[in-house]
Amino acid sequence: MNTANIVELNSRKFQAAKIQSNPVKDFLHDIRSPLQALQALASEHGLTPTESDKMYKSCMSRIVSLTENSARKQNQTTTICLANMFNSLKKEKELELSCSISTAILLNNPWITIDLSEEQLKNILSNLINNSVNANSTSITLRAKIMRSILKIEVIDSGKGIDANTISKIGHYGQTYTKGGQGLGLTNAITTIRNAGGDISCRSIPNVITQFTISLPL
Repeated sequence: MNTANIVELNSRKFQAAKIQSNPVKDFLHDIRSPLQALQALASEHGLTPTESDKMYKSCMSRIVSLTENSARKQNQTTTICLANMFNSLKKEKELELSCSISTAILLNNPWITIDLSEEQLKNILSNLINNSVNANSTSITLRAKIMRSILKIEVIDSGKGIDANTISKIGHYGQTYTKGGQGLGLTNAITTIRNAGGDISCRSIPNVITQFTISLPL
């Protein structure tokens, strides 16, 4: 049998972690991204004073939100403009990680109401983008669409992908398979999304594409 043209598609839907997380480790992990973006902002970055001010305020808002969320972990129902949130996250992560992010909002109305705060969703997507960059991808796509009253947010990259053995193991607290990873971001994302009544899944073709899909009820 000739297997040369067979595509290896690996996929998985994640369940919430059963291990109790460490709030101190989680906080230190999540606060790295806005701090690194602020550090990049302090160097040559080619932004106008107005853009720099907006970026500074966005990073400080995330830091304050992370500090508050470390004390209260419950989800909250929020109305979010996905277009604005995607644009803010795109600018912050491109500055922080020197990557390229494209966005697509395939919605009639960019305002959505979900059982997550804007900062919770932004932090989840930030961690997924970090994982993509750690997997040697410099080009990432954020895409949002609605299917049967379910909001689908996809983080897609063209990095090295995830093999079948690894995809069965990722998502466990403290276990990582990417350079610089700590095994916290994905686990916490899974738990937060599941607590909001949603799901998160992954599909990957090694060396072609990896796609994480967040599904949230509207």
